[in-house]
Amino acid sequence: MRIGSFELLEPLPRLRRTHAIVTLKPWVDVGGSASLALESLEKHLKAQDLGSLASPGAYFDFTQYRPRTQQVDGRRKTMVPNVNVRFATGPDDIDFLFLHLLEPHAMAEEYIESVVALLQHMEVQRYCRIGSMWSDVPHTRPLPVMASINGEDIKGLPGVVSMQRSPYRGRTSIMNMVGDKISEMGIENANVTVRLPAYARLEEDHTGKTRLLSVLCSLYNLPEEISSDDTGQDQYQQISAEMEQNPELMALVKQLEGVYDAWMEDSSQQPPPSSVPPAFEKFFNEMEEQSHGS
Repeated sequence: MRIGSFELLEPLPRLRRTHAIVTLKPWVDVGGSASLALESLEKHLKAQDLGSLASPGAYFDFTQYRPRTQQVDGRRKTMVPNVNVRFATGPDDIDFLFLHLLEPHAMAEEYIESVVALLQHMEVQRYCRIGSMWSDVPHTRPLPVMASINGEDIKGLPGVVSMQRSPYRGRTSIMNMVGDKISEMGIENANVTVRLPAYARLEEDHTGKTRLLSVLCSLYNLPEEISSDDTGQDQYQQISAEMEQNPELMALVKQLEGVYDAWMEDSSQQPPPSSVPPAFEKFFNEMEEQSHGS
């Protein structure tokens, strides 16, 4: 069945009170935390394939999103970047639609209309975009998570902090138009975003993944064991060990801890800004060069 630019497998599943959980690469998926979290949910809930874009090359530049080769049944196969749609049965009469969205390079309006048409056809009641963004937060404190529905903070979720409305008026993602359009249709527009230490910039930040999963488990009454993973703790311990040899960086982390602690004690304060101290940039660039050279 064709829905917009998506080709779906038939027969379509009958889903109950469908909630779409979505990631958006690369705009709000730094450290891959959101993608890792969504993959963990799909694995735990045994998600099944539903479809994908019929012609992904209409929207994506494959010199930017590179195809990959992998072995399938003993033969090498080229895997083309696409937006794959999956579904799963959830608890409490809520079922899930999962989408790993990519930022478009062309024909963005048509792409957005197709995503919206898919959500509408599948009778989605809530569109929940999960993400991760860089921020001046220390890796030595619990990573803060912002969660909202229709622009209002979700109350009562462990580890979730107030969004503190941002005065930012600048460049953003064209994919935000999906949220605008579905809100006009009466579909709930939710966001769950974890803030990661900008100075670390791990390729895969597993602490960010577990923070997102912990919030989603509380939000959807899923078992907390889904978020259990010591990988992130090991990663951050390695960062701490490396930084012990640099007193200047240790002092900068202490400053970030002070700003973080003051923010947590007084919710009226603005959250830490999204910037990267030059000393951190230099230190972690050197770490990255050493790891590539080993």
